[in-house]
Amino acid sequence: VETQNLDMIQTGILNNLAKNNLLLDKFSEKTSKSNKKEKSSFKEYDLSFTGNWENVINTVVNFTNQSDALMSIQELELSNTDETGKVKANMVYRIYTKFKCQQKTDIENAAAHKYISRSLSFMCSRYSIFFIF
Repeated sequence: VETQNLDMIQTGILNNLAKNNLLLDKFSEKTSKSNKKEKSSFKEYDLSFTGNWENVINTVVNFTNQSDALMSIQELELSNTDETGKVKANMVYRIYTKFKCQQKTDIENAAAHKYISRSLSFMCSRYSIFFIF
């Protein structure tokens, strides 16, 4: 998913909680840990909500199918609350964003173009190409 679409996805998640009669307890973005070896890019969020057992389980089971975005639940904790019949869910989830490659500078592009041009002219001068019709 594009980074600029994250707000739309988060809005859908929060609307789904309201649609399932769940009470939002906590919602926050976690600080990202930078790992240069990792090729994927994602945003990680912390979410807590409370409701009856059936609605909480339906929300958790269908959580990653709410949109076309690639999402994964990293942590999930379910616990009873003081209220009868209520369950609290604490979850940490990720939304993966498109990895952006660094753009080449004009100098790198010019050097690559010059190298390719030289390679092609060498190949053409070394081999004769015949077309037979």
